Amino acid sequence: MLHESSEAHPSTKCRRLCCGVGTSLMSDVAACTAFILMHTLSDNDSAFTKVGGLSALTRFLQACDSRVAVFMAKLVGDKIKQADKTQYAAFLRELYVACVEADDESALYNSYLHAQTLLHNFNDSEVGTV
Repeated sequence: MLHESSEAHPSTKCRRLCCGVGTSLMSDVAACTAFILMHTLSDNDSAFTKVGGLSALTRFLQACDSRVAVFMAKLVGDKIKQADKTQYAAFLRELYVACVEADDESALYNSYLHAQTLLHNFNDSEVGTV
């Protein structure tokens, strides 16, 4: 399930009640599928292109099941890193400085934070072509 603003499932209600690790079989299947996709698409550029690239996958960063969001965040980060290693290295240096200044070095290990920050820093046109 993705975070959407709908009458039956407003995003503010969703954020408080259902986010985290799902306990249903459907949540486990979604997490397993995301895990398989992460490994399959990270090494296969033609399959990655066929599914729509980053623009198709970034919406899964808003999945209610945090396992799905984290697996997709790792994939997004890997694909951006593969696309431009120089810019990715500069991003990591900036993130490191920001984490040290905020006295929160544990954020360096957060794949979800990396993906969100990367997507924020890169232009939409660049992300769509990765």
